[in-house]
Amino acid sequence: MVICGAGFGGLSAISGLTRAGLRVTLVDSHLYSTFQPLLYQVATGGLNPGDVAYPAGGVGRRYGAVFRRGELATIDPASRRVKLTNGLDLGYDYLIVATGVTTAYGHYAALSRVHPAERLPRAFAGLPSGHSGSHQFLVDDFVRACAEGVPPPNNVWQAARYGAPGIVAHQSAVQGGRLLEVPDFGDPPA
Repeated sequence: MVICGAGFGGLSAISGLTRAGLRVTLVDSHLYSTFQPLLYQVATGGLNPGDVAYPAGGVGRRYGAVFRRGELATIDPASRRVKLTNGLDLGYDYLIVATGVTTAYGHYAALSRVHPAERLPRAFAGLPSGHSGSHQFLVDDFVRACAEGVPPPNNVWQAARYGAPGIVAHQSAVQGGRLLEVPDFGDPPA
């Protein structure tokens, strides 16, 4: 069994397949897997990068899979082989291609058509973003607010109130389900 992609799809398939007795090889072009829904927490200082990025090889090994770094070049269904751009050639009985998706509108990766791309700095061009590009706008709003000394258009206090439970839930999961207190930020200052 070869799984191409160490994202949600690829990683979630590994444990069930190895428990069923299949030998699994996980292939990804990166050495790490990223929990993308929390990337904005890293950008805003709520989490450390290590809290949302995990070694793909380590995750694979934990469930009995072999990790091979490489980018998928070709799939030959007739011979049941995949070839990677680094020259590695792998045979398979079953193949899962879970390489994820990316959308790009204009020069911004994963930017929804409803967002005014011209508002963002060119430095954001091509950067990955979650929630249809909203993360880039939140970061830009925060930086502009700091630089211009004005409140951002989004309600940061409310965002913290709704974001904190997610951060605490993630930390609880990282700590094996330990019960953690969720902070209550109360009402915003008047």
